[in-house]
Amino acid sequence: MPTVPDIHRRGTRAAQAALPASTLTVGTLYFVSDEGVTERWTGSAWESYSGAGGGGAPSAHAPTHDTGGSDPITALSASVLTTGTVPAGRLPPRIGALGLVIDGGGSVITTGVKGFLEVPFAGTITGATLLSTDPAVLAGSIVVDIWKAPYAGYPPTVANTITASAKPTLSSATKSQDTTLTGWTTALAAGDVLGFKVDSAALVTRVALSLRVQVG
Repeated sequence: MPTVPDIHRRGTRAAQAALPASTLTVGTLYFVSDEGVTERWTGSAWESYSGAGGGGAPSAHAPTHDTGGSDPITALSASVLTTGTVPAGRLPPRIGALGLVIDGGGSVITTGVKGFLEVPFAGTITGATLLSTDPAVLAGSIVVDIWKAPYAGYPPTVANTITASAKPTLSSATKSQDTTLTGWTTALAAGDVLGFKVDSAALVTRVALSLRVQVG
């Protein structure tokens, strides 16, 4: 008659596979210590007798997850990272802005160069917004050209225009926005200097020109 040690066994999966079938009694239970499961001998094969228990080594975690599964992967906050590099594709978009207020001091804005601005970060211009910003928000017209040169080439001139024939423009309006930027040179390097020149203006006394920039 088989004894308890004969029908209640314990060991690794490899040790279980090495057991001669001729020595096993139907109903023998075997706890697989490296997987944490118990199986029963049917006389010809081992069948599942219980799920993973609290003892032994846990089974390997699945390398993938079904969509909508019950074990979601939580995004790791960048604030807890101390070393390593996160792939750009896993980072949220970083949006910056650059701009200049052109003020006629209560009078209609005159033509000419209105100022320069250093670019503190590398990026790509993705949009340009032009707003009439005097207290009355007057509708009017204005065309602004934008020039760009590296710091070593400062100051930029009309030869360094980045706007092609799609210059930021108000045409008898209080606002305009361009996200197409046809013909623009949109790449910016850290340290570039932008220059802003009014080509023409009518009625408007103060405007704000801002450039939206995808950083990086």
